[in-house]
Amino acid sequence: MVAPKALPALEKPIAITTILLLLSPSLALAWGEDGHKVVARIAEKHLTPKAKQAVARILGQETLSSVAVWASGVRRTNRYRWTAPLHFVNVAKGSAGYDAARDCPMSCVVQAIDAFASTLRNPNASAEKKEEALKFLVYFVGDLHQPLHAGHFEDRGGNRIRVKFFRRDTNLHRLWDSGMIKQRRGNGRWDTYANGLNGAITPNDERSWDGAPSD
Repeated sequence: MVAPKALPALEKPIAITTILLLLSPSLALAWGEDGHKVVARIAEKHLTPKAKQAVARILGQETLSSVAVWASGVRRTNRYRWTAPLHFVNVAKGSAGYDAARDCPMSCVVQAIDAFASTLRNPNASAEKKEEALKFLVYFVGDLHQPLHAGHFEDRGGNRIRVKFFRRDTNLHRLWDSGMIKQRRGNGRWDTYANGLNGAITPNDERSWDGAPSD
């Protein structure tokens, strides 16, 4: 997990939420549009009052969940086309884990999280830059914890691995990004699904994710 030091009251709930949704098979979901909104909505529910004020100050009338997929849309524009490599990191196949010098010599999602956290931490950064940084941060923390956004170059993060899901042909990356959550959500709304997942979080869960001992 990458947990930037900047704005701990704001960022920690986001990182905690992405981890909890991946650790438990009963809560596992994808990181397509609905998945990112679910992560952001649950994070909103666990922000401290001070963090909520910070979000409101930066985003105005918008919320973490309403901007949760902003980074996905702007990557296709000329202004933000440079952000495409920031949505993933390729980890060497057969390695024990992520190595910054080897796996992210220039730019990747891990580096992006650190960079945008630094912008939020910078008192001289403009309001526009802080808003942009928070929008990217909300999205990239979710991306980092989708297993196939931290995958292997050889299979293009699972895009080259064909699978069948409920008799439908797809690839492993798309299955994680959108297939599983659509299957679990059914005809329900994403926010209803988010509320259900949030209701499964216990105080002991929160304490353990925060590093505190459980009861």
